[in-house]
Amino acid sequence: MTENPLTAWSYSRLNVYEQCPRLAKFRYIDKKYEPQGPAMARGNKIHNEAQKFLEGSTDVFPDSCKNFESEMRHAKTFKPVVEQKWAFNNRWKPTGYLAEDCWVRVIVDFNIEYKDNTGDLVDLKTGKKYDDHGSQLQLFAGATMMMFPKMEHITVRNWYLDIEDDPRDPEANELIAEYSREEAMEFIDDFTERGNEMLTTERFPPRQSWKCRFCHFNKHSTGDCEFG
Repeated sequence: MTENPLTAWSYSRLNVYEQCPRLAKFRYIDKKYEPQGPAMARGNKIHNEAQKFLEGSTDVFPDSCKNFESEMRHAKTFKPVVEQKWAFNNRWKPTGYLAEDCWVRVIVDFNIEYKDNTGDLVDLKTGKKYDDHGSQLQLFAGATMMMFPKMEHITVRNWYLDIEDDPRDPEANELIAEYSREEAMEFIDDFTERGNEMLTTERFPPRQSWKCRFCHFNKHSTGDCEFG
């Protein structure tokens, strides 16, 4: 048994916990050192380049986003809100990102709110396309409805910047979901249950999978975990 000091979650934290509770403990409770890989550093750099372009601090389009140049130039004309940090308490009421009652945090790459009470939200992805990204879109949809009480319809998109556009498969480098307010709100209960599980558990067992061989804490690396 481990005392659980965690008071807030995010999608990335929840994803790690559901992948392997032991890894979540190492990262977020024990705060064990874990080197930043080149992929993470590259992703941060590309997000910064996209942010500067979309905010208008530069008119030079970043080559790192070339696979979505027309889409990003079009989005820029609507003056998107970029790199927003949303936070909610355990009743899903907006609060401060570092507030004491913060229960869940959501970082939005950029979103557009239209006058007809619809919106677009886009998450920029580097690297591969994974099945669990669909669940993240559901969290974005639910969080958007809690942030914007008048919003009636949201389109959420993942843009995979490293994947080439394929005319034979229009969704090869994009993941899109559309939800009405009623549909998006249905996800809130699911994430409430999943978030509460992470924040209240006292057990963090290892969960062996193919991902163990890439873990910094596996038995062949630091030896903090018996698997790998």
